[in-house]
Amino acid sequence: MRSPDPSPRFSLLIGRLLQRNLPSAVHAANQTGAPPGSHGILPFPRFSICLSGTARYRVTGPDGPRVITLGKGEAIAVAPGCLMEPHPQSRYLALGIVFTPEMTRFLLARKDPEQHRFLLAHHSASLLDEDSGQFFRAVTRPSPRP
Repeated sequence: MRSPDPSPRFSLLIGRLLQRNLPSAVHAANQTGAPPGSHGILPFPRFSICLSGTARYRVTGPDGPRVITLGKGEAIAVAPGCLMEPHPQSRYLALGIVFTPEMTRFLLARKDPEQHRFLLAHHSASLLDEDSGQFFRAVTRPSPRP
């Protein structure tokens, strides 16, 4: 029988990722704004790691919309107010973490060209502490343009 509390499953998954020294690379989505009709903007920091397949996300770059492609083991860190929405042709399994002021959301998501769905979700009362928040802001800080 499946446990109704998914937190042990997320803990196990995160432990395995750390044992494998993942993520292997972290891409940043740190430009605010989005094209009309975009739906992937949240006022909270987010982090997603590709567990299998190829994840493609539409983000806003310094020169307008662009696509970030993640292979297995790669991650994306998204600053608050920045666009991150799945590209229609993506096919992946990913672990996502959303840091809201009220809770931390852990999500296991599967995306294929036909649909995007959450397979497992856990809402934790644990919050992003100030040190972790500063680290996340540093990771997603826009780099100066040459």
